Amino acid sequence: MDALLLRQYPPGSPEHAAVLSRIAPPKDASRVAAGHKAVAFGAGWEAWLTEQHAAAHAAGIAFLRHVGPPHRRTGKGGTVIKIVGNGPADFQGAIRPEDPHVPWWRLLAVEAKSVQDRLQRDDLAPHQRDDLAWAESVGASASSWSSRTTSAGSRSGRGRCPGARWRRAGSAAAAC
Repeated sequence: MDALLLRQYPPGSPEHAAVLSRIAPPKDASRVAAGHKAVAFGAGWEAWLTEQHAAAHAAGIAFLRHVGPPHRRTGKGGTVIKIVGNGPADFQGAIRPEDPHVPWWRLLAVEAKSVQDRLQRDDLAPHQRDDLAWAESVGASASSWSSRTTSAGSRSGRGRCPGARWRRAGSAAAAC
């Protein structure tokens, strides 16, 4: 019933806000702040990776694009982005082989994660694991790169989790 009422009132109106507060009560401020902090760390980590990929491209050793999930723009002027499906690993591209006699580049798929502790298999959503597994099945180098953050919020290190680890089950075997 409330969902039907919500559609009758224009967004931003007092009536709309009243119905919305009954359906989805306000979130705990500390959880909201933690979520914003996590998003900021993740964005910083992906920005750093994008810089590294640009440097690798300039050096002629790799070419990667930062990609996202399928989306649709809505709202006035297309300012609202609505995610409409699951996307691939965060970075897709190719890397040049070390052997100059090999004429082809190798496909590369990288999922970027910002984590509080060691990267665990469950830190990757099933569709992300599936995408990395598919990329590896067609000969790509597939991995997940993680940035660890301390409880104080500073970045404490960077690490790579190769495919053999994100595929295995069990917490000890799946940690990176």
